[in-house]
Amino acid sequence: MSFIENNKIIYGSAGFGIKNYGFSSLYPASSQNDYLKFIYDIGLHNIDTAPAYGNSDKTIGLYNKKSKKKFKIWTKVGNLIRNSSFTFDNIFKSVKLSQENLNVESFECLYLHQNNIEILEDKFVQKALKEIKDMSLTKKVGVSIYNSSELISSLSSETYDVIQLPISAANTYLYNLAIKQNFNKTLVARSIFLQGTLLNIDNYSISFNYLNEIKTIVNLLKEIAYSYKTDYLGMLLSYVMSLESLNYIIVSSRNENNLKQILTYSEIELCEEIKIEINKISNNQNNWANPRNWLF
Repeated sequence: MSFIENNKIIYGSAGFGIKNYGFSSLYPASSQNDYLKFIYDIGLHNIDTAPAYGNSDKTIGLYNKKSKKKFKIWTKVGNLIRNSSFTFDNIFKSVKLSQENLNVESFECLYLHQNNIEILEDKFVQKALKEIKDMSLTKKVGVSIYNSSELISSLSSETYDVIQLPISAANTYLYNLAIKQNFNKTLVARSIFLQGTLLNIDNYSISFNYLNEIKTIVNLLKEIAYSYKTDYLGMLLSYVMSLESLNYIIVSSRNENNLKQILTYSEIELCEEIKIEINKISNNQNNWANPRNWLF
């Protein structure tokens, strides 16, 4: 059974709400309201959003208000400060505003939209998230992390149920680190195309840190696809889909045809030889795998 039939694909709305997010496809964006109906009708009933994603929340909320079939929401809370007795009030206020904007009564998951250790381990933050969960405002609480120290901290905490982390054919270092630990956490893959660079980097003339390193990785991956006579997009998708300990995968596109293509290629199965070749690339720890280091 495929990821979509198992409801393991979550639609990512960052690019949906932020026009210039990452290295998106140059194809024009589909009409937002019609696009949300299309997303739901093809079976993507989970959606990842955040108050920081432009008009994403209100657009999704307008759809939810008009439709009997509402999206399951995975959202975030940010702008928290460490060691503050007002943390619960700030989180609660953010949650209630998100509920209002999104037209839902509760969330599938409420993530921290801050990944620094001081916030992840803050006693006021963890206590407040537990209280929000106990109030049934969210089923789970989670974190969205970028590096190994954040991952280890999150794995060892009893507070967090879900860990969202970057996973792609270019980068499985954190995933492999996570599955070696004996913790019962839900793992959600984001940046499966490394914010679009694995697909679209040749279409842009932007210069940024690690540009040459990423282009080198893209060329290596394309050589693998060519050598095995495999579609490149299909290979990138299928590799991530093949990771057995992965619970969910976030996919995103603002164009209907692009999303259809992504879902079609998600059904491809790779031979073990291709996986072994990709593992030689993806298992390494690299600074270029974190978009926050690009500074473009």
